[in-house]
Amino acid sequence: MPPLGCPRPVCHVRPRGERGILLLEVILAILVIAVATLGSASMTLSGSNLSKANISAADATNVLRQLVEELEAVPFEEIYARFNADPSDDPDGPNTALGSEFTLTPGHRRALLDMSGSPGSSDAESNVRRTDFDVEFWFPEDVNGVLSEQVIAPLWGSQSWDIDGDGTAGNAGDRRQDYKLLPVAIRVTWTDPDGLHTVQAVRLLTRRQE
Repeated sequence: MPPLGCPRPVCHVRPRGERGILLLEVILAILVIAVATLGSASMTLSGSNLSKANISAADATNVLRQLVEELEAVPFEEIYARFNADPSDDPDGPNTALGSEFTLTPGHRRALLDMSGSPGSSDAESNVRRTDFDVEFWFPEDVNGVLSEQVIAPLWGSQSWDIDGDGTAGNAGDRRQDYKLLPVAIRVTWTDPDGLHTVQAVRLLTRRQE
């Protein structure tokens, strides 16, 4: 008699062993598809993180370039006072300048060194920045925070500078009021999925000839 449920007159029933093999093949196929799907998702996520990291690095480079350009447009005799860590010598009064450290947010206006720009500025370039960038200004200062010709470090080329322009480098004394040459480093730091990153530029600024 044909097995129950088998249409007459012919019915082919797989042996029990073959049915077990077929089930195993299905399970293996499902596992292969799952592994392939997970691998694809992992590659997509990795590619997305890499893309975000590249965008942040490009944004940081643009911010650094713009900071250098704007710094060079600041009156030379005001640069050190505006971007050192001492708020008492700010040209427009105590605590009125940016100082040596500040953060640029994605909504900040195009003029990066003018912090009066409100978040959400309509300036088209403000939307380029997709993350916060921490900015630091560094000058050759001694342990007392005094601009000095005697500060020698790799950041400044491991040499002393003739900051006061008297023809002799490495003199002692405070050069905050009589500098003619001003070494300055600008450092931009940000965080992305890969961690903490930094780009920086070093410039030797001099008074422009009228």
